[in-house]
Amino acid sequence: MIYKATHHQVIYPFFQMYTRWKIWRNFHGVIITGEYHEKDLPILLITNHISWWDGFWADYINMKLFHRKFYFMMLEEQLLKHMFFNK
Repeated sequence: MIYKATHHQVIYPFFQMYTRWKIWRNFHGVIITGEYHEKDLPILLITNHISWWDGFWADYINMKLFHRKFYFMMLEEQLLKHMFFNK
């Protein structure tokens, strides 16, 4: 089943702020290399799930580079355990 994602007016900005804080608190710096040219097309960012940092990195890259509303996919059984991710 697919659940419709919503962006809560308080929770979504809080997670963006929390992401910035976690990256700043745990790393001396972040360097994004390479080129990105905006084409006004949807973006699908695919990562290897190597740690619990994956979501933070994806959100951070989105905030710094893509500037799009951030969505992610997860297993339904995990979403049912953590429904706050639906916001």
